[in-house]
Amino acid sequence: MKIVSPALIATLPLAFFAPQPPEGEVAISARLAVSVGGEAEHRLPDGSRVDILTDDVAWEVEFSDSWEEAIGQSVFYGMATNRKPGVWLLLRNSYDEDYLRCLMVCRRLEIELRTERIP
Repeated sequence: MKIVSPALIATLPLAFFAPQPPEGEVAISARLAVSVGGEAEHRLPDGSRVDILTDDVAWEVEFSDSWEEAIGQSVFYGMATNRKPGVWLLLRNSYDEDYLRCLMVCRRLEIELRTERIP
């Protein structure tokens, strides 16, 4: 009969309740692509990748602190795929000044904008 160490038994609950690592951008993009029936990580002829490609929109998924990059990439991906550009901004905070800036630019340039709150 095998004897299990009491120390091992004491640490088992920790494995079940340990905090999960934060979800990365690629995993979030894949989850969001499923939610809209799009293709995740669509590769373009030049080797670049559209985060989410749907029938109407080429989405760039980005954390809000990189919203400026998301604008440029979405415009390029929209042109390269003959679809509307879209930015799907990942928000960590309930109030995000970067989101407000992105919103103003997206409205002016007629870029689709969605948000996803992440922990």
